[in-house]
Amino acid sequence: MAAQDETEEDEWRFSIEDLPDSDGVDETPTEQATAGDSENSNVAGTLERRQPLEPGDIDLENALFVVLGASIVVGLLVGAVLGFWKRCRRITPLFDPAHWYSDMSDSTTEQSVAESDVCIVGAGPAGLTAGVFTARADLDTVVLSAGESILRRNAHLENFPGFPAGVNARQLLEMMEDQADRNGCERRDARVDSVSRDGESLTVRTTADTTIETESLICTSWADTGYLDGIDALEMHDRGNKTYIETEDNGSTPVDGLYAAGRITGSPHQAVVAAGDGARVGLTVIQDSDVPFYHDWVAPEGYFTDRGREIPPGCEEIDDKERRQREHKAQEVMQSYFSDSHPEEPTQHPSVVDN
Repeated sequence: MAAQDETEEDEWRFSIEDLPDSDGVDETPTEQATAGDSENSNVAGTLERRQPLEPGDIDLENALFVVLGASIVVGLLVGAVLGFWKRCRRITPLFDPAHWYSDMSDSTTEQSVAESDVCIVGAGPAGLTAGVFTARADLDTVVLSAGESILRRNAHLENFPGFPAGVNARQLLEMMEDQADRNGCERRDARVDSVSRDGESLTVRTTADTTIETESLICTSWADTGYLDGIDALEMHDRGNKTYIETEDNGSTPVDGLYAAGRITGSPHQAVVAAGDGARVGLTVIQDSDVPFYHDWVAPEGYFTDRGREIPPGCEEIDDKERRQREHKAQEVMQSYFSDSHPEEPTQHPSVVDN
């Protein structure tokens, strides 16, 4: 047993003479280890001699292992940090970058922004009629309403043309809304908070988190003008407890692109007058725009062309078949409105309700 231990120990013992010379010359590439007088000789292994590094040389093998190890460590650290970050974001928004910048944005960036050719404030007879004309002229038209029209206070409207026995005022208003929709107006429920001039367009900010950039603004609201306080060039005057906008005869104001129509300009308090004023201002906006326009008129076939004339912009010729189809459609729509009594009661004056 002792002899076997000595043999195993000798297999790993090397003679001092067999080590490389100190001068660095590789004289003996390999070295054998013997096991005394044992019959079986085992080769313990070979040792490759390595050239000593000169000053400034890089041990590429060791450097590779260092870089690989460092990459693994960095990867593990990054993975741990990202995992922690994601968990924190699920727990609290404080770790979400979007939360950091949310308080830095102004009201314009927080609101959704829309663009239109025409924006109309107020959805009574003046605003809806103006919208019918501008939309029919292919101008993108948005009508903003912040509440019911004062027309809903009327018990029975008896001086509006086209209704020999008068008409339910709420029914008429709904028909005007339908007509605006059919001709391409976009109606929105929103109260205007402020108006400002930004470059060549007017910016209309609402309390409904919506901002509208428009080329033309028609004010028909009654009796609210507070949203125009930021427009210094606009001329106004007070009459009693009401404030009115000063306009030219065509509804324009000293502010380029800003118009007014209806009761807000001091015109008489009658539905037909407000509607006519809205039509007049709508036509002014069309004429001030770049849209080719002559008249909003549907003519019988041949009215222009049989005289060798082209159909003017804004006009239309229809044949007898198309005319009858449109007439039949109009009859159907009118019958649907007047087949039953309107379900709503008139809106009472606020002072009466308060009492």
